[in-house]
Amino acid sequence: MRLTAYSDFLSFTNSNATQNLLIIGESTAAGVGASDQNQTFAAHTFNLLQRDYHIYNIGKNGLKANALNLLFQNNAHKLPKQFDKAVILIGANDCFQFSSPQKFSKGLDQCINHLHVIGCQLIIIPLIPPVHQFPAIPTILQFFLGIHRQVLIHQMMYIASRNKSVVYIHQNEQYASDFFAKDGIHPSDLGYQKMSEIVAATIIKTKEKDSQT
Repeated sequence: MRLTAYSDFLSFTNSNATQNLLIIGESTAAGVGASDQNQTFAAHTFNLLQRDYHIYNIGKNGLKANALNLLFQNNAHKLPKQFDKAVILIGANDCFQFSSPQKFSKGLDQCINHLHVIGCQLIIIPLIPPVHQFPAIPTILQFFLGIHRQVLIHQMMYIASRNKSVVYIHQNEQYASDFFAKDGIHPSDLGYQKMSEIVAATIIKTKEKDSQT
């Protein structure tokens, strides 16, 4: 079952916004599994942040970490030259294709370095999607995907430990069936809402902390 990608590119702007937020990544950034554009991760995030940010979202179904910068380059003509914050949604396809930890880390590092160049002071990397719990995946494959997912998660955590601007989010590992869309792989509308709530809370908390220093 192939679902529609509702947010290959989306932008949400507000006249009161003072900062640019980039969302970049795989099918979760592309909005696969959502029922329409208003139920995507980007749309939920825009609303939860009280529209304090101009949000630009670029996603591609099937994307791996080593192609993050290419995705940015292919969309650069539609984006502002500078960003203040970014969210990277990546990892599921690297699990499915069993990307080596070294290749995964290199791609993620290259993306983070580029985001620093364009001004990002905060880069958020949420937990890799729960490939080991996808209802559509056979149990034996879930087992091996879960092992590889943990390997790549450790790479994410190591990268975050080396970069003060990078925040890795280790969210809830238990997902109810209504978290998933009808294909048993991608997030549902509820899934995207829950994902965005966690990320938005992190952005707000960081902003409040910065205002106190």
